[in-house]
Amino acid sequence: MYQPLGLENFAGAAGVGIAAGIVGTLGIKAVFAYKNHERKKQHAARPPAASAPHATSTSPPPPASREEWEKHGFGPAIVGAEMIGGFTGRWPPLSEMGKLGNLMTWACGIGYGLIYGIAITPWTQEPILGFVLLLAFIMVADYGLLVPWGIFKPPWKEGHAFYFNLELYGVYCALTVAVFWAAPQLFH
Repeated sequence: MYQPLGLENFAGAAGVGIAAGIVGTLGIKAVFAYKNHERKKQHAARPPAASAPHATSTSPPPPASREEWEKHGFGPAIVGAEMIGGFTGRWPPLSEMGKLGNLMTWACGIGYGLIYGIAITPWTQEPILGFVLLLAFIMVADYGLLVPWGIFKPPWKEGHAFYFNLELYGVYCALTVAVFWAAPQLFH
């Protein structure tokens, strides 16, 4: 069942894996765009009630902390902030959340595509089994790291967020595997 890649095939599998990871990440970004569009449509349908004007503060915002990032952030952005905070001793400002989350999403998506190309495909030539193995790998990697760090809750306590992550990972895996297995037909 296991087929070693060899150096030439290794480079090709790595390149196609990276390209497939990029397409998979575009799929994640499309899901987010769709969800944001739907949320905006719902908000437009129910405008918020008028409220008293808020006083604006002239003092600078407090320095960002892990607690603030966990309160306002999302998985990839919190991981990036955790890495920066761990290396520098200071958490980045919350205003960097979008950029940091985007960077981490792309880094993980490309990295998982690379892992799929060089570590999973030598074990199976079946796309369905490849999909299942990639999905299992991502779920174990993300929840195995992010639950102990306190960034994710265990799946049985996370509720809706777990199902949303499962949806994102499923879209990512389907697109990544599809591109990886379609690539040889396009180039031959």
